[in-house]
Amino acid sequence: FANHTDLPKEHEEAFKDFKILRANDDSLPVLLNECRKFINKYNLQGYDIRPRYYVCAAGGYLPPHKDMKTLCAVNHILSDRYAPLIIEDQEYLYKTAVFNTQREHHVVNNGYEARVLIKLSFFDLSYEELLAKLSTSLV
Repeated sequence: FANHTDLPKEHEEAFKDFKILRANDDSLPVLLNECRKFINKYNLQGYDIRPRYYVCAAGGYLPPHKDMKTLCAVNHILSDRYAPLIIEDQEYLYKTAVFNTQREHHVVNNGYEARVLIKLSFFDLSYEELLAKLSTSLV
């Protein structure tokens, strides 16, 4: 896992508890395969969807922010015990969720093990567009 490389220098210290592992080409074949299965199941071929692992350290803190380039995401938590995601002061405890990364969100991981998740980041579908596509595929 590495530090988040897309952050402006002035935010690096604030995000020190937050690590990322990106799938590139043939690296992380299990993650890439899960992403392909999701894309095929919900007919999302042709969209810019990037799978990643994210970790917020045990006792760590992910400060309030809006994602810079990701419009929305599907998160799937791999940890057994984990802190909720806080979106605009509302706590959400979930195993798998679609969420709007353009709304301010953060994590306070005090009292929990490392918060590990798979994130499918959507760069060219808004939250509303993704919900519509997922809903259509379920009918």
